[in-house]
Amino acid sequence: MICRIFFCALFAIFLNIGITFQAQALECPRKMPKVLVKTPAEKTQTIERVSIGGLSRLHGGSYRPGDPSVMGLGGGRIEMSVDVDFAMLENGSLQCVGIESLNGTFKIYPSILIAQNYRKNSCEYKAIMEHEMEHINILKRFQSLYAAQFRMFLRSLGAEYAQSSVTASVNSSFFRKQIEQDIHARTQAYIQKIMPVLQERQLALDSPEEYARVQAKCTNWAQ
Repeated sequence: MICRIFFCALFAIFLNIGITFQAQALECPRKMPKVLVKTPAEKTQTIERVSIGGLSRLHGGSYRPGDPSVMGLGGGRIEMSVDVDFAMLENGSLQCVGIESLNGTFKIYPSILIAQNYRKNSCEYKAIMEHEMEHINILKRFQSLYAAQFRMFLRSLGAEYAQSSVTASVNSSFFRKQIEQDIHARTQAYIQKIMPVLQERQLALDSPEEYARVQAKCTNWAQ
């Protein structure tokens, strides 16, 4: 029994020495990944098939006649994603895995909903459209500003992965998948962090003063 344990210990030592020599022969480079951020935007979608009651429910979750009415909604969703390009260097059964580039996309989907109660060329329709277009402009300015912030975020991620790592070649695919999952999770957390900024800016536009200004433009709101 003593001999068997001794043999196993020697085998483990010799195996570790072999892997160490192989790893030393494979010097993994340190290189900052390239970072690219694209900012596409879908064409603004205008929807005119919803009633005032329907818009009010969309905005507040419920609606009863006599409640404050929502005649239009404007804004849109945002989407951030990152594609990871890897750089690999192989030596025998080992492989260096590093990131060649991080390719970010920050896309917006602007949309406007206007109550079907108002004819397209009416004073009321135009007044609502003017207000909702400002919500679209807020969304576009947010994209423009935070594209630079998103680029900085990806650069900080890239710095963490600048040093490529050694892994067994048979585990390379799994190792890369782990990196992609980490970057995806942290990108989603980043979106959750910045979304309140956009929401706050959109809410700031919908002030009582702004609503009064829009109402004062026209006289035939009760339709």
